[in-house]
Amino acid sequence: MKFRVTRPPSGGDDLRERVDRLCSWLAGLSESLNVVLSNLGEDNFSDKAKKQLFEGKEEKDGEL
Repeated sequence: MKFRVTRPPSGGDDLRERVDRLCSWLAGLSESLNVVLSNLGEDNFSDKAKKQLFEGKEEKDGEL
């Protein structure tokens, strides 16, 4: 899945309109990030990154 962050909205007649548009953009960004991040698995990383991220994961998970 490709993920692209668009630029935040700009412009608007008044401050309230700009804040509303920015809040809407942030909500959409948050939703998209949650979907992408929840679908990441070990197969999405290089061998080097896997080693750094997942090495010893079993021991750490058991400490929770």
